[in-house]
Amino acid sequence: MRLKVDKKHAKRTILSKLLQALVRESIFNKESIKICKIDNSIEITLQDESKLIALIDSFNSFERFDLLSDLQYVSQQGVQNINHPLELLQLLKDNSFFDQFCSKDNFNNFCEEINNSLSNLILAEISYELIKNEYQKSSQESNVKSSLQWIQLQKTLNCQFSPLSFYEQCVIQGHPLHPSAKTKIGFDIEELISYSPEWRNVVSLELVAVKKSHCKLTLLEGYSFSDLLFKEYPIFIEKIKIELENKGVDFINYDFVPVHPWQRKNLILHKFKTQIADLKIIPLKSVNIPSLSMVSFRSFAPEQSIEHKRHHIKTTLNLLSPSDFGLLSSKVTEYAPRVSKMLQSIQRDLKGFQTGQFRIHAEVSGVSYIEYSDKFSKIEKEELSQNLSCLLRENPEDNLKANEVCLPAAALLEKSPISGKSIMVEFIEEYCEKCNYTLIEQAAKSFFKKYISLSIPSLLTLLSRYGLSLSAHLQNCVPVFSRGEPVAFFIRDFSHIRIYKERLEKQNFTLNLISEDAPIFCKNICTLHKNLFYSFFQNNIGEIIIDLYKNYSISEKELWNEVKQVCQETFATLKIDPLIQLQALEDEEDLFKETIQMKAMTKMRLNGGRSDYLFVGIKNPMSDLELFE
Repeated sequence: MRLKVDKKHAKRTILSKLLQALVRESIFNKESIKICKIDNSIEITLQDESKLIALIDSFNSFERFDLLSDLQYVSQQGVQNINHPLELLQLLKDNSFFDQFCSKDNFNNFCEEINNSLSNLILAEISYELIKNEYQKSSQESNVKSSLQWIQLQKTLNCQFSPLSFYEQCVIQGHPLHPSAKTKIGFDIEELISYSPEWRNVVSLELVAVKKSHCKLTLLEGYSFSDLLFKEYPIFIEKIKIELENKGVDFINYDFVPVHPWQRKNLILHKFKTQIADLKIIPLKSVNIPSLSMVSFRSFAPEQSIEHKRHHIKTTLNLLSPSDFGLLSSKVTEYAPRVSKMLQSIQRDLKGFQTGQFRIHAEVSGVSYIEYSDKFSKIEKEELSQNLSCLLRENPEDNLKANEVCLPAAALLEKSPISGKSIMVEFIEEYCEKCNYTLIEQAAKSFFKKYISLSIPSLLTLLSRYGLSLSAHLQNCVPVFSRGEPVAFFIRDFSHIRIYKERLEKQNFTLNLISEDAPIFCKNICTLHKNLFYSFFQNNIGEIIIDLYKNYSISEKELWNEVKQVCQETFATLKIDPLIQLQALEDEEDLFKETIQMKAMTKMRLNGGRSDYLFVGIKNPMSDLELFE
């Protein structure tokens, strides 16, 4: 069978995200943009009076749109079609457009990122077609019609099968707004296919023995990092002991850090030559951990054992991904387990946790290499630490009830390799059948109400009462379903949490870190708001609303009204407590004001990606509901 690959789709996807970013982040001057909602077009006037004309599907909340055709560039020389993102960037550069935004080097680097993202998206879409053909052939033989039916069949055939891992690897498109969503600069094509989650290959994580005197450990409980590993992989102990004895060193003097095979080959063996020679670290050959890469391709779900669910593993990876290099600093490996421990204490007071509907998934242990020798500068020591570090994280499937399934929220927006429909559509159809809805639109609305009712109250309570702003975007949120019905909401990964100490301490909680300059502490409420409002209301809820609008023609206005109502009810409850009344009022006013702050990711990349987060004000669909008229 010959595989048909539509490269035009990938080009238009990246071109669409790029144009959206240029419009939304005010990289194009707002006065130069003319939006016509009658014929769904956008006209942009450039400096020399030439024009860019885009035909779009619709103009949605947070200035979201998708291109329906190539861009048209209209100048004195005539009309030119633009169908490649690099063509658009070069045209704008020739128009001196980027002179005020970025240096020549930053522009060239950004072009490289965009081109890499496009190439990788084409490969990802090839992987989808190959896997879809494979799954659909086997599903036809067993009369399976959806991914939900397929995973139920797999669970009966293999008790160690992980539905979560299956859905993690369904995420093809990456970040819904970022034009560099698929960037992985550092991987060649063979490595992309070997390590990217959409190709569904088993990745053998390797272990590095690190002298205990050079390990910085942070633990959630009393177990050491290695104790947790060997509890789940007891057969490793004797093999490692023999390997270390052959090196003339004692097993008891070492801890053990899982590393990505690419990191071992390209960084560990070269950057740590001195440490390897001094036996401070020893890359091991006798053991490995077969794992499946997750949405975040540096995080892994190990192949599960019959006895228990194994912890997930977050590795460090020194290559350029959508936002920056995928490195874990010693600060992150220190504060993530400490933050997790605090969150686990706090969540006991949350109504959602008490009813089993909301749960924090902890980073249970962190480890990083520490270099003490004066031969290395402070910067070099930090680089060594970043390049040999790891976190162990709770496995969400360990907290599921019978017949429940969980998945990253990002997977809801992806196409099912079984039916070709959106995975969320599959879930809604299952939910519709379960609850005997007459109309599928009714089921879709009910599905959405349950999703936001499970998530919003706990997230806003953490914000207003405790000063904790979680990065609750699609990748970090793990909703739980029973026959398509949303029944619980899990959240993971606290590397981008933001904390306002004054609110936290008012509730008699403290977080004492060795690194007091950790970026998680924010000095003003504005930073706290930006983190949650962008990650959750735009990147999570906003994308789900657009998908419901496109699949069921449910108006965005109606769905945003539902969101606003749940928020208002939550704030009303919070404001009853006089201790936090003003805090809740301040949060409520900021959430509903005319503009809401969105992360300007393309501006950040054009800036070289080395500045603080940049934000831009966008019309707020929970304030200006006439936006949809």
